[in-house]
Amino acid sequence: MKKRTITGIVIAVSVLALAGCGKKQDVKLLENAAPENSAMCFYVFDGETTVSKWLFDTDEEKRIISEINALPAVKADNKLLENWKEPCYGISISDKDGYDIWLTYSDGMWLTKDGSLYKAKYDLAGVYDSFDGDENAWESGIAMPNSIILSEYSLKYLKRDDSSDESTKIGLSFVGKEGPVVTVKLENLTQDTIAYGTYFTLEREIDGIWYILPTLSNYAFLDIGIELPADASKEEKCDLTMYGELKPGHYRIEKEHAYAEFEIN
Repeated sequence: MKKRTITGIVIAVSVLALAGCGKKQDVKLLENAAPENSAMCFYVFDGETTVSKWLFDTDEEKRIISEINALPAVKADNKLLENWKEPCYGISISDKDGYDIWLTYSDGMWLTKDGSLYKAKYDLAGVYDSFDGDENAWESGIAMPNSIILSEYSLKYLKRDDSSDESTKIGLSFVGKEGPVVTVKLENLTQDTIAYGTYFTLEREIDGIWYILPTLSNYAFLDIGIELPADASKEEKCDLTMYGELKPGHYRIEKEHAYAEFEIN
């Protein structure tokens, strides 16, 4: 009798779980968005170029946030990202703690910053077209919110680096890697004192082509100049934490138009 009772409970729980699949989730896609503290930026990517513009009308931001938070968002399988289409749209705004909220939208699918996918129809294209603003443009989809996630499904969301080593002042070489921190050595190849900055980018080689990688969120470097005397060298640490978990492959650090290549196993 006990076995039959337990089995019945298990079956009942399974039926309830299945019945819950596909139902509206208690999700607010722009929960904690803070229009009082930050403007809202909108993006559109047509498959080749990303264009963005800012909305500075707090009341209009609140209206859009309210509409999106009220959507009957249903959790979806991330395999659907294989069918992601362009044009697609994006939103970025700060939350109440100053952190970025990123959403990317395509054909009824919403991708969040943590990699979750939801289904809910919304006319984000109409919202983008409904207001005027100065537009900025970038090649590729690397400037789109969540491009680091979408790049796993399409290289359109990475930017090719077609440049060669243009530096005649600084040499760059790989020293070592410990955890997410890569150490490189900069060498002054001139007879004069030169200055360099803290900024660097990370690139990955895919099928013989180098691609610049996007970061997990907006990231800023200290805007300072570091002097390097003639014929001198200095080691610098590059923390790759902002790129998240990196797959095995061939990578390089770009700094001052010079490159240091290394492997991640």
